[in-house]
Amino acid sequence: MRLVHVVMWSVAVLVPWGWDLAPGADIKGGAGIQADARGVPPIPAPPENAAQAAEDRPRHLSLALSLLPPSAKLAVAIDVSAIRNAKALAGLRSRFFSLPNVQSAASRLHEAFEFDIQKDLRMVAFACDPSRKGSEFFLIEGNFNQGRIREMLLAMAAAPDVVDGTSLYAIPDEKEPGKVNYGTFLKPDLIAFGNRDAVLAAAGKLREGDTSKMPCTAALTIRDLPAGAAVRVALDDIPSLPKIEEPFRTLIKSASGSLEVSDRFLLRLSVRCRDDMVARDIKEMAEGGAAMLRLGLLKKPALQKVFGEALVGARFEQAGTVAGGEIRIAADKVAAAAVELMNGEALRQMRGFAAEQTGAPEKGDF
Repeated sequence: MRLVHVVMWSVAVLVPWGWDLAPGADIKGGAGIQADARGVPPIPAPPENAAQAAEDRPRHLSLALSLLPPSAKLAVAIDVSAIRNAKALAGLRSRFFSLPNVQSAASRLHEAFEFDIQKDLRMVAFACDPSRKGSEFFLIEGNFNQGRIREMLLAMAAAPDVVDGTSLYAIPDEKEPGKVNYGTFLKPDLIAFGNRDAVLAAAGKLREGDTSKMPCTAALTIRDLPAGAAVRVALDDIPSLPKIEEPFRTLIKSASGSLEVSDRFLLRLSVRCRDDMVARDIKEMAEGGAAMLRLGLLKKPALQKVFGEALVGARFEQAGTVAGGEIRIAADKVAAAAVELMNGEALRQMRGFAAEQTGAPEKGDF
């Protein structure tokens, strides 16, 4: 299903803004971090206008969160519309979609499914249990040509199985031979894709109207993160995840983060630790890490220009077993730096295209 693969690839470009850059906790007026009893610490950001905050959320976010698998320990929600509508990123978006490879993928996607990824994709939610391979589950919201997608699916895969009224398409995974993903339309503008049991469970829950309860702690935390956040992430029950490196796996119980995009990136992170002492150490480690980064950037003027001021203004706090922080980065500075990187990537891609046409090896092939 090329639609899903291209969408997932595009999301992979967006996720690092909210994951690798380590967003921090919202701390206002010295009030500190407010942790609740669910296990994953939310990032408090009380909206000034609750009604407006609700309107700011992606249209199907609450519904999507209610459909995430109960066993999920990692949940991610990306409001693509919020990123697309950020004026400070207009030039960056234009440059990104002018990259030859991106342009080609977008063109193939539109030709096959009549889907414009620049305009039609609105929201992506993802959940899984990182310790269980094959537990991945996606919800994709957008303006879809349902008839065209079904037509292409029938050409690519067998006719769907109908399970309790749900048309379930089995789609071989292009990257992992032997693996099969499953997909269905939950609504004309909402696709579920991934783990078979999770897809059927989501369809059944929606069919029965049983969407009032959140299925997992990570989903509850995602829901409570700032309404205007473009990217939200929650990771629960960290000690049970063997892929988390020691000593953090035994010291940190859960974490949540968010990214807001406007004229600046506002990154927040909150972690619940084993005890107060660990939380204090984590806070001090973050402060020390920011100081070391500031010193390191003195030798890299280009990065200093983008991140220096943000690191100076980074704030960290600890309250009981919860530690967190926040960092603000001017969006125009990040966009300018990213455009420079993409200029180099565009040149590399064009050289690769020329090499394919002439049969000459691309530089770096040996």
